[in-house]
Amino acid sequence: MQSSSLIKLLFLFSLSLLIGCADTSDADSKPGTASKDDTEATGDTATSGVDSETTDPTKEDQKLSESKYKLPEWPLKPKVEKGKAFPWDEGPTDPGFKAFRDRLYKAIKEKDVDYLTSITFDTIHFSYGEMASKENFIKSYELDTKPETSSLWNELARTLELGGAFYDSYGSPHRHFAAPFVNNLTSLDDPYTNGVIIGEKVRLREGPSLDAKIKGSLSWDIYEHVEQSEWVRDTINGDVASWIHLKTENGEQGYVYGKFTRLPVDFRVGFTEYEKGKWRMDFFIAGD
Repeated sequence: MQSSSLIKLLFLFSLSLLIGCADTSDADSKPGTASKDDTEATGDTATSGVDSETTDPTKEDQKLSESKYKLPEWPLKPKVEKGKAFPWDEGPTDPGFKAFRDRLYKAIKEKDVDYLTSITFDTIHFSYGEMASKENFIKSYELDTKPETSSLWNELARTLELGGAFYDSYGSPHRHFAAPFVNNLTSLDDPYTNGVIIGEKVRLREGPSLDAKIKGSLSWDIYEHVEQSEWVRDTINGDVASWIHLKTENGEQGYVYGKFTRLPVDFRVGFTEYEKGKWRMDFFIAGD
């Protein structure tokens, strides 16, 4: 009799444990129980702190994380939609250029100074204040002294990741390619104040802070910079950028973290085919 009672007690105790575990695991998944991280979900994960709802600025960037050396794939021609500017990339139409750019991207990810300098023109334009030369370019980005921490790698990688187009240069018999796609847009009235939201479902906030109320989300919207008296810079998930006060062509107004905005005068890179099938970088510059 005592043995039978003991078995019943053990059974009831085990059952209570199972029920307790089920209640705990279901709690976070129930509607209306969003955590603090969910309300500030801004990028790579809910706790990464980057102000976008997708894994990266774009869904295509998720593919990039799967292969460290793979550039995002964009349409060969731009998609046309009022108030939007979607990325496109003509690079893959030339197999020789595509192979060159893929090799360069791999070198950037590996911080390979030797390869980078080997495909850089001696007269590369990199600044509006210093003489155009490979030597000055190397010194300016500390590639000779602090290559591991040079800001060049991230800026150049981000620029290459945003597509681009071939173009003709007046008086030049050579082929040229410029990135990012924003640099090739003709629909922006002012390169200093008109830009593009870089990414899908990038959050628009009432103020320049992750704590500010979310007004909505933007995806590849064309915007106009609204004059702001105060510039607030934030370090979020390792990125340092200012909050940008802007207004879209649809009339939406608010603040977006600067990592997800791009002006035509921001960093751009250019390449020239100096011999058949051989390319070099001839400018990497910001400003005007």
